[in-house]
Amino acid sequence: MYYKRESLEELRQLADPKEVLIHVGGVSAASIKDNGYEIRCPCPLHGGDNDSGFSWKSHEGMWTCFTKECGKGSGRDIYAFVMLKNGIQFNEAAELVAKMFGYSLEKGNSEGYSAYMTAAEARKDFQAMQRTKPTKLEVLRSLPGYYESGSDHVSQYLKFRGYEDQNLVWKFKFYPCIDSHGILRMGIPAYNELGELVGVNARRMDGVLEYPSTVVNSLGKEKKIAKYDMIANFKKGAVLFNLHRAKDNLVNDGLILVEGELSAVRMDSYGYHNTIASRGSSLSNQQANLIYRSCFNLTFLVEADEAAEKGAISSMARLSGMKILVAKLEQGDPDDNSAEDVAQCLQKAVQYTEKDIQWCI
Repeated sequence: MYYKRESLEELRQLADPKEVLIHVGGVSAASIKDNGYEIRCPCPLHGGDNDSGFSWKSHEGMWTCFTKECGKGSGRDIYAFVMLKNGIQFNEAAELVAKMFGYSLEKGNSEGYSAYMTAAEARKDFQAMQRTKPTKLEVLRSLPGYYESGSDHVSQYLKFRGYEDQNLVWKFKFYPCIDSHGILRMGIPAYNELGELVGVNARRMDGVLEYPSTVVNSLGKEKKIAKYDMIANFKKGAVLFNLHRAKDNLVNDGLILVEGELSAVRMDSYGYHNTIASRGSSLSNQQANLIYRSCFNLTFLVEADEAAEKGAISSMARLSGMKILVAKLEQGDPDDNSAEDVAQCLQKAVQYTEKDIQWCI
């Protein structure tokens, strides 16, 4: 039995953590400290006696055991708590919570369940980053994975860009966020090759929202509103977008390299799950080393502009000894091309030779 993601999300937000701690966790009401933002009590999972060893933040819907790190690796939401406490499966936990709060779960399919679990994973990852990295990020409802309020704009923006498969939102963990100027953007999480969250790149949602051309910064000077704003800082040249997924989906031991994050998302929607993005026209030495460690051959899908061509030439020089194929798009980037156009372009890929690098382009 599967349930709809929206129904699972609604129940998760409806359920009162305090009631779950008392009736499922066996915690006495007298030992619960609730300031309206965070609940503190002894950990009911390992039977701790530290009065503040267990935290459940109401606005996040996430809990943490500080004493023994109970539930490490789980989603650490209300369902994970019930599963761990009672030793039951996800659906059983969802049904128990629904019964407690008189909620009727809507039946769905495995895709809804997968989407919910992806969102839970996003919340867990982002919570971990917030504990270890200072950030000026103010995420609507505090964490990624929510599909309401600002998330409607994210959905509309992706549809505006021609992405019909809304599961991409959950796969890549896009979510609404507000930058330091109070401007709503689409957050694009950045992960290293191990799948650890290292930062957030936030994109304007042009076509869905109107943005001012400039804002006044803290020094009183006008600043142009950039297409991207690195909200939780990370070194773009130290990571490759989507590498942690793509390296598990190699085709003929190879990866496909594109320039932009949304170009990689477009390629994924076309079925090329082995696509990574450099977030720039050329590779850094660190990115080249990541590619060496991840695959045996690489296909450059080069955009149809001079800067992209020069960047590809520079990048190929950093990958000496690796088998490289070069495919050049006839127009724009992957977003400007149909699946058929991309397939034809890749079929015409030419093997790179160091003797005649310009000929490949």
